[in-house]
Amino acid sequence: MDYHDREAAYRAAEGLNQSALKPLRKSPLHAWHEANSERKTSPAMAVGTLTERLLVVPDDVRADEVMEGFTPAAKVKALEAARGAAAAVRASAKAKAMRSGCEYGIPCYWEVGGQRRKALFDAVDTVRHRIVDLKTTSVDMTRGSLQRQVATYDYAIQAAWYMQGYAAVHGVVPEFWFLFVESAAPHAVVAVQLDADWLAHATDEMETMAAVWQQCSEAGVWPGPAEMMADSGKLTLSRPTWAPTYTVGE
Repeated sequence: MDYHDREAAYRAAEGLNQSALKPLRKSPLHAWHEANSERKTSPAMAVGTLTERLLVVPDDVRADEVMEGFTPAAKVKALEAARGAAAAVRASAKAKAMRSGCEYGIPCYWEVGGQRRKALFDAVDTVRHRIVDLKTTSVDMTRGSLQRQVATYDYAIQAAWYMQGYAAVHGVVPEFWFLFVESAAPHAVVAVQLDADWLAHATDEMETMAAVWQQCSEAGVWPGPAEMMADSGKLTLSRPTWAPTYTVGE
């Protein structure tokens, strides 16, 4: 089974993935809606997908499939960004060493308490027990910016989820690395690990989310934000300190 076939089989396979959990931050209703809506690819997501495909199957990236609905100009821009990012990853000695010996687009399936779970590894080395996940980004490659990126997009949840799946299948807790590459020139590349405290917090959080998902699935009830509030969605708002004040003559 080739790279694209493995990806298609993974998408069709039964099981909860970490992406489905993230909308629970809004409410179970939002999570249900996301899971049952047609997946739309943003320009940023397209650059990430194309970058990985250019590194693995450069002769068959299926760009039109990735950028369905994009304007011709947007397609050119995304593909140009992905080519630059992929070239930078190939040229990076650190990235090359980390990805050496890896297999790409490898699905992982396991169970926790009867709940079927799944993950799709960008790159995995079962000899060195290492998972490497590629992330294209538009933020500065500074510690603070990358911390915000990880926190904003719940990348810690992804890391903890993937590590759990690998350990369940292989019996070993793997290293997990994010390989960040700038989507715009000069396409700097940085390898990032999360510390033990962050991963432990993410593990607790993902299990709480997975339990909520399971409860809602079994009950067939997906409450919205109002139902999740202690006061049944009745809010009293106070004027924020930053609200503008009208002053005559200003």
